[in-house]
Amino acid sequence: MTIETLFPEVCNLFGDSKNEEYLRLTVPDAGFIDDALPDEPYFVRNDPDLMLIGSMTEKLQRQIIEKLRPYTDRIREIIDSGTVILATGNAGEIFMKHISYVTEKIETDGLGLINLTVKTDLFNRLNGKVLGKSDDLDIVGFQSRFSQVYGDNSASPFLKVERGVGYNTGNTKYEGVRLNKVQDGVKANYAYLPALFDEEKFGCGRDEVYSVLAEHNIFARKYFYPLTNTFDCFKGRFDPNETPVALEISKQVLTLPLY
Repeated sequence: MTIETLFPEVCNLFGDSKNEEYLRLTVPDAGFIDDALPDEPYFVRNDPDLMLIGSMTEKLQRQIIEKLRPYTDRIREIIDSGTVILATGNAGEIFMKHISYVTEKIETDGLGLINLTVKTDLFNRLNGKVLGKSDDLDIVGFQSRFSQVYGDNSASPFLKVERGVGYNTGNTKYEGVRLNKVQDGVKANYAYLPALFDEEKFGCGRDEVYSVLAEHNIFARKYFYPLTNTFDCFKGRFDPNETPVALEISKQVLTLPLY
């Protein structure tokens, strides 16, 4: 799996750099590509599995739009292929149709991939909390932004708002944009929560936790255990010691039921 982060040296407001750090910890076997702003982005000539871009200043937002504008068709191709682009904060606005910077009296066309427009007023910051659902997943969010988004996004919202402000102060129904929809007939079951039990830190190992839970009719799973390359049929072909991280996790991981 290849995860590409666009311009992390500048797109890192509100702690967005921690999104990538979290992914590095949770998917240690993934390959991570950090695109520097002066360089050609990795996605131009390659196919990442996931792309990240974080919040930025308004001035940088305009620079990044122009940086990415020559690659608009390529970005559209990536989106249509089903690759997820996770854009947090005001990063999603660069993919929209037009941005009006009211305070600076600047008009900028976005990449035009999303038929929504933006108004940014540096003298009026919108702060607030949002409670809503993405499919059947409950989400709590916090907003702190100068921009508000306008247009009909009822067909592809990221979040259906239950409490709080949506993508503008006059909209209390929807927040965010999600272009990559779940495939028809496919639904996440949210059945298990993977957890690692380090015996030195937790006080007991995974197998002991498994047994205690089973005594109380709580049936967890030893996730992807034993490791595939330890199977007898692969003996002599693969050495588990060459994948020490996977080997160690396989001895610690337990998936806990969420229902």
